[in-house]
Amino acid sequence: MGFGVDPDVTRQRLAPYLQRPGWRRLAAVREGRVHALYHGGARTLHDYTYLQYIAKVLHPEAFADIEPLEALRRHYRKWLPIRADGAFMVPFFTT
Repeated sequence: MGFGVDPDVTRQRLAPYLQRPGWRRLAAVREGRVHALYHGGARTLHDYTYLQYIAKVLHPEAFADIEPLEALRRHYRKWLPIRADGAFMVPFFTT
């Protein structure tokens, strides 16, 4: 995951985790609710966007008007000299 990484590549690279012993018994795996977050975003000035993503995954109705990835990109446009292009918040399964 991270800058310059295609979300589909992220899904391909992380898919083997779902095959680990015991993981198929996890409700999130069975129900297609597995997500990946870019670890490089933790403990930064823009980590609130990752919290928004988690909040939206857990409570989609309450956070329907929040777009975490767009919030991350806005933060980069305003405060940083690089673009936030890549895989940062990726659902393993689209539902």
